[in-house]
Amino acid sequence: MPWWQVLLILSIVVVALGLISSLRVAMEKRKGEVLDEGVSGTVSKHKMKANPILWTYVIFIILILFVAVYFLIKYPGGAYPGG
Repeated sequence: MPWWQVLLILSIVVVALGLISSLRVAMEKRKGEVLDEGVSGTVSKHKMKANPILWTYVIFIILILFVAVYFLIKYPGGAYPGG
């Protein structure tokens, strides 16, 4: 399976999970249920470790570095080989 198909499948899965999560929150809001019950003690002690935005950036940077190194190894001549 080519790399672009793997990335396409991963992006479709991420979009689907995000959509499902958003719809679930919207349904809970319409029902009047409690959306946030407060912050637990573990999260308040480890604010950086429990931050999902931070982890998203870290994973994104690692993924981009991995793809960049892969392409540098696969195509050492760059975009214009022999030029």
